[in-house]
Amino acid sequence: MRDVAFADQRTATDEEFLAHLRLPGVHGKRLKSAIRSGNRAALAGAVADHFRTRTGPRWPFYMHGSPWMEINGRGNALDKAKALLANRFRSSWPPYQEEDLSTPAGGIDWQKGQDRLHGSVSRNVMIVELSTAFSLTGDAAYLRKARDILRSFVDSNPFVLEEGFFEDHDRYFGGGVNNAGDVFLRSKRWLDLMHCGALHVPGIFIDEDVFWLVKQLWFYAMQYYRLVGDPLRRDNHHLTDHGGAALFYGVMFPEFTVARALRAEGVRVVRHHVAANLLDDGCYAEHCTKYLYHITYMLGQPVALAKANGIPLLSAKQERLYARWMEFFAHSCKPDGIQVEFGDEFGGSLAQLFCINATPVMSPRLAAMARALGYEPGKLSYQTPAELARRFARWEPGTPTGIGLSPWFTHGRQAAKPAQKALPGSTVRYPKSGFSFFRSDWTPDADYLAVSHYADSLPHSHTHWDMLSFVLHTRGQTLFGDPATWLYTDQRTVDADTARENRGYLYSVDAHSCLVMNDDTLKPLKALGHGCSWGGYPPKHGTGIIETGGQIEVNELWHDAYAPTRHRRFVVHIRDIGFAFVDILGRQGLDLRPHQYSQRFHCEGDVTLSTTAPAPGDALRASRAGASALILPGAEATTAWKTWQDRRLDGLYGVPASTVRGGPWVAELTRRIQGPSVFTTFLLTRGVTAEASPRARYLGNKPAIWEFQQHEGFSANVVDLGEHGRLLIASCPYQANLEHAEFATDAELAVALIDTRGKSIAWAMARGSRLSVGDKRLASGRRREWQAR
Repeated sequence: MRDVAFADQRTATDEEFLAHLRLPGVHGKRLKSAIRSGNRAALAGAVADHFRTRTGPRWPFYMHGSPWMEINGRGNALDKAKALLANRFRSSWPPYQEEDLSTPAGGIDWQKGQDRLHGSVSRNVMIVELSTAFSLTGDAAYLRKARDILRSFVDSNPFVLEEGFFEDHDRYFGGGVNNAGDVFLRSKRWLDLMHCGALHVPGIFIDEDVFWLVKQLWFYAMQYYRLVGDPLRRDNHHLTDHGGAALFYGVMFPEFTVARALRAEGVRVVRHHVAANLLDDGCYAEHCTKYLYHITYMLGQPVALAKANGIPLLSAKQERLYARWMEFFAHSCKPDGIQVEFGDEFGGSLAQLFCINATPVMSPRLAAMARALGYEPGKLSYQTPAELARRFARWEPGTPTGIGLSPWFTHGRQAAKPAQKALPGSTVRYPKSGFSFFRSDWTPDADYLAVSHYADSLPHSHTHWDMLSFVLHTRGQTLFGDPATWLYTDQRTVDADTARENRGYLYSVDAHSCLVMNDDTLKPLKALGHGCSWGGYPPKHGTGIIETGGQIEVNELWHDAYAPTRHRRFVVHIRDIGFAFVDILGRQGLDLRPHQYSQRFHCEGDVTLSTTAPAPGDALRASRAGASALILPGAEATTAWKTWQDRRLDGLYGVPASTVRGGPWVAELTRRIQGPSVFTTFLLTRGVTAEASPRARYLGNKPAIWEFQQHEGFSANVVDLGEHGRLLIASCPYQANLEHAEFATDAELAVALIDTRGKSIAWAMARGSRLSVGDKRLASGRRREWQAR
């Protein structure tokens, strides 16, 4: 930690600021002369002229002109900017309300703003809404309002170093809106304003305004200078306030005397996070899709800043891994362009990623993926004051400038057609970061299944207890998901009477589509909802076979959350038909106890069920807006259904409730089997009409009775798909082979899709030596890990 004398923004003097400012060239000489002569106007003019005309460094826009203000603010940027002229501010977080912050005297009630709008105020989101409106319209009224807001905000919210800083300078910084994250985040928005032309439009930022603005940024920089040399950590807060902030002030303000030390510290910290957290499977060590996305803001901006200014930040290998990480987000995006929800916070649009955050490593493949998901990719864009000075010398007032506008604004929200040859395979597994994504193709109508399997990520990193939980999206609709993620930003996790239990539920097994053993949800809500817990440390998963690219795809996953029982699952994707889960549960040694296995299906809002009281063994259909999925239990064991509405989520912002009131539906499919078990559950998205309700047919002789053993020791089912033929799936994990005239195998997993004429469309076998369908032998010979055709 470095010692800094300036702890109160209100008392920092111009003389102290100037003592830490080194202007080069002619402006430096003018400044020294003005200081000697005591000429205030000349002094401010020298500083202002330098920052209006300097040739570097280059500033890559952070939020200005980006989609963020419309996809997070949930509103048209121009509409919000116009409202700001009348002191009406829009929240950028749920429920995205507008608040009038006007005072009787015509000022702004910043305390009300902070109480009601939180980060939207402390991060000065409104500044880039106004700067973007100027670029779109050329109306200088928006810049004038931004200037007045800056003055008013700082006057009302001065940074005063908190007493607790020296005890814990991660929790204590400048108090309230001046926390260690938000000071930096608003400073970046101030730089967006400085590089959109605000300093160059006559009569808006006069010399004294520019001097004042740079002085405030210097004061903030000095506070981050205190952190130089601190021990290294891996959490994203450390990346932001120790790494990103230091690099930002150090690179963008080489005129500050502490710039070199800040830049070096920023490089050190950012490199540490990349080395420690960027995993070699092409993802990052945080098991939460939305927070992985948030980290692209924290890490993407330093990467863009370094690339724009020729600073060697990442090694060649790290840059390749970073580029692969950007592709992870495309894979984690549902076909409707919305990020899949695993971990804290709801999913959202990835427009910002493709338009801004990923531009330093944009490639033809990533661009094709972006376009396939409906987003026109951007290019790394930056400005220098010198370029702006030349441009505004010819500018006509009232003329839109277009400066810094991303494709979100320049392409009318329309993406070009993707280059098909550039698109990668659509199914992928990330074994260390703990996610798998199945996609039938790169079209909006595709089937999509995402599976969570926590592995090598940071503990306490917005992680949920969601072992093998999944999200199913088909024909443009998410049918099974994680609607409880909306609790993360809801008041019911803050209110004293409900906060702990609701927050605990957000993280719990109960809130996810997990297979629950013996009704054991592992951790109480009281513990998960504790203010010191951010997900805890869920059970780790292992991975086995992964085979992708064919008609039949298979992904093997397991966990020991219910040790000594191991839960192993084959996730099977049959293109143009749907999915299946083959679950194997057993332990070492003899186990004669019955166990209950309950698979939860958490429906999204407004998803309806074909019945709320399905009979044992029946199929259950979930539907919304023309899309549906049929849950079909295998017939190897007796099953029972239960359905209920998730009352905790009733009225929760973000969970649709136009047709389904009272909370989204939850379905639970239960087996109770003695000893080791294996069973199959089908999720059919295509191949079965909405009117059809087939049953799986067991190919053994003695299906397991409730609470008794599976005497035959295998799962073997056939499903009649009508004009699409038959789907056969078998699993023989316990050395008991399937010998049936219709289907015979010794494999741990065997899958066959047969047409109406009895001809094989596709088949696959894992850890087996033989496979026959009817009188046709599809495979024979030595036991192999995988065979398919």
